[in-house]
Amino acid sequence: IQLLPVTPEEFNANPDDYSDFCCSFVREISLELLDQADGDIIILFDAVPNDDSRATLNDVLESPLWQTLEGVQQDQVYITDSNWAGSDIATLHSVLDDLAEALGVADEFSPNPFITKTPLSEMEMEATEEASASACEAGFRLIEHVAGETCIPEDPQRIAVAGDRHITETLVAMGIEPIAIANKFEIPEFVQFEFNDFEAVIDLGAHFEPNLEVLLEVQPDLIIMHGDIYDTLSQIAPTVQINNPFNGVEAVVMDVGSIFGEDQTELLLALLDDAVETVTCAVENPEAITVSMIEHWQGSIGLNTTIPWNTSAFLIEEVGFSIPEAHVAEEISELRGLSMERLDTLEDTEVLFVLRYYLEDESPETLLESPLWQSLEVVQNGSVLEGNFLWWSVGGPLATQRTADEMVAGLAELGLATPC
Repeated sequence: IQLLPVTPEEFNANPDDYSDFCCSFVREISLELLDQADGDIIILFDAVPNDDSRATLNDVLESPLWQTLEGVQQDQVYITDSNWAGSDIATLHSVLDDLAEALGVADEFSPNPFITKTPLSEMEMEATEEASASACEAGFRLIEHVAGETCIPEDPQRIAVAGDRHITETLVAMGIEPIAIANKFEIPEFVQFEFNDFEAVIDLGAHFEPNLEVLLEVQPDLIIMHGDIYDTLSQIAPTVQINNPFNGVEAVVMDVGSIFGEDQTELLLALLDDAVETVTCAVENPEAITVSMIEHWQGSIGLNTTIPWNTSAFLIEEVGFSIPEAHVAEEISELRGLSMERLDTLEDTEVLFVLRYYLEDESPETLLESPLWQSLEVVQNGSVLEGNFLWWSVGGPLATQRTADEMVAGLAELGLATPC
């Protein structure tokens, strides 16, 4: 559970006063401290909606402590979704709509022109589609996306990716080669091989802060991105903003595929299904195998077993492996770090996947030489399988298939899988 008790300005002015905050101006609290979340009105939103977080939400709503809050007793609780976690103009309009509804004043405002929540009749939908189509110039078509609507070329030829590597990889899976991409150095070799000339692809720098001068020089006819700079990028070329990769592998695939039509989306989803089938076919009884996954990156350890955007976590869930109950407990859930002292949470693990990503000057033995690590039963049994962070974490259908193949190979070495 996270509290937003101060504004960004207050936090940035005196960050030392908020040392217990997990990130920026957000503070973690436990169920026992729910009284700190009381107010005349309580707004509850889910930043990473998935089955695990919904289960946590249900635990909160059913807690006796929750029922003691004044806002709850006065029936002044409003539950919204992940739109509150964004930071662009579309998010702002969505939040304003939610606030108007929560405060009971929605009827006093005309419908928000940026976000329409009223269901349309079939006739109205057809009329809207016809009007939208005619709103674009010849050779362009209208597409809806996270930030609104954009007229894009019917057949874009110069696509630039101002987002993480999963967008680039998903495009390549459809046979589409962007001319410029962010995070080029992180594109795995097996994805590079899908390009006719990967060396010729322009590097835009970091996905969260692409080089705008280079992007202008490239003259793209379509930009695909996620993040906070849609308004800036849309001044350079038609821009489509997709959902944050935190929403999960399948959601990202559907977002990118929808830009190019239903057939392409179905193709991408079929590739994900194939990856799941690769593991399902090879592992006879996955629910009988308890697995965990940690990320060892730049000296830190993260517990990744249930993170929805990881290709490996996606496979773990879809295939039906068991995971330790401790891994969905709030104190070490999803994005929280895992200290060396908390390695005991891996005790019930039969197979441990370790995602590795090291800098050139970093020793890869930091974790492996730890006495606590060596004391784990799963380590002593030789049941630790290593995966590459670049495709076992954020990725699209090609990374998911590669992860599935390597997962099966590793489990086969342990006698837990038979490749089909």
